[in-house]
Amino acid sequence: MPPIELSLVPAHFDYFKTDRLLNGDLVIKTPHGLSPLNRLLIEGAADSKAKNALGLMLPDALPLLAFSLLHAPAVTTLPEHPVEVVQPVAEIPTALPDETTEGAEPVAPPEVFLSGCPATYYHHDLFHVEMARETARKNHCNTLLGLCAADLPEQTDAPELILFAFGNNTETALVCEVLRQAHARLAPGGKLLAAVQKTNDTWLRNQLEKTFGNLTLARKEKFGLLYSVKKKNAPVNAAERFCREIEINFGGESLPFESSYGIFSNAGLDNGSRALLEVLEPPTPCESLLDLGCGWGALGVLASKSLTLKRLTMIDANARAVDMAQRNAKRYVSGPDVQVRLECDAESILYEGAPEEVGAYDLVISNPPYATEFRVIEMFLRAAHRALRLGGTVWFVTKTNPLLEQRMKDQFGNLNILSRRGYSIFTAKKTTHKPKIHAEGR
Repeated sequence: MPPIELSLVPAHFDYFKTDRLLNGDLVIKTPHGLSPLNRLLIEGAADSKAKNALGLMLPDALPLLAFSLLHAPAVTTLPEHPVEVVQPVAEIPTALPDETTEGAEPVAPPEVFLSGCPATYYHHDLFHVEMARETARKNHCNTLLGLCAADLPEQTDAPELILFAFGNNTETALVCEVLRQAHARLAPGGKLLAAVQKTNDTWLRNQLEKTFGNLTLARKEKFGLLYSVKKKNAPVNAAERFCREIEINFGGESLPFESSYGIFSNAGLDNGSRALLEVLEPPTPCESLLDLGCGWGALGVLASKSLTLKRLTMIDANARAVDMAQRNAKRYVSGPDVQVRLECDAESILYEGAPEEVGAYDLVISNPPYATEFRVIEMFLRAAHRALRLGGTVWFVTKTNPLLEQRMKDQFGNLNILSRRGYSIFTAKKTTHKPKIHAEGR
């Protein structure tokens, strides 16, 4: 039987590294080599007898895909249930490959998909779920379900195996929370495998023992550890999410907001947002506001307090952030039409072509994430231009960023830069229906 092959290599990459696991039965291609955490989880789950699995906030979908295909690698079939996140990964043709419909071109041969055990990829950030969905599509796997929610929900078929990777930058308070939720959702007698890259780890070990009441060191390698725990009893602690209330001092008021772990700056208002709010000068009139990358809602809600709005829209890819933003908007914004949307790519503005979103806003504000290789900032700029009316203004806050400066000029044809609290606030006005870079034919 030929080995199973999986890949994380983008189509335009000429260079990649190949790792062979499980005596050559599994071949994985990645741009920079298989990560230690993925190696631990893949090898640890290979001998599992579980009939289904759940990936808990994994960096990517490779461990889940490997588990799924290794447990049923021999069957190939057309997908009956493609990956279900936002849209299926493939459309099934209505005609067979050698058939034609009257007056139509011949239908292209359908892709052959690999079947395997059911697997679910869970993350509270929709971007990670969409990336898992794309990885499954590229690897012709139709058994991966993507799941994005503020908390790990109960499933009809409780997972018999959960895979979890504890990265160096993982928020520890969030880990404690999701481990309790994992225990509550795990099938009776089910196992959780947790990989950590520190060979001298004690923290994760203690949290697992505290939550599950048992622990086995399943693998010890020079690059990390793999723990195995089993569900034997009721959770030690409640599985509900902890919501914290924080006080924001702004405009001479002390205002309580709700936040939770797993959200940017969840302990208080960050200096970048505060800087933007202190210099913000909305256009006249200003009856509609769009906050891109809203987080737990502080920026959009506080900006709206000095305005008489008819419409407030806030968008974020983090389900936990969207949940908190909805709560905070409900507390402070009662007059206008308020919408808080969970979206990965501002798709309601950029891709769905809804006419009510084009030119619908007087003001767009954003404190965008920095560590996304500029992908998110560029997408936010395109969304801002499309959403603004003529004469409307956009305000972005960030550290000094020459690339953002140039791209905003390209989009709007004008730019003003303000400095506050060590941050740069970039603001521009929409003066033409088409982005300036297109209007000038560049």
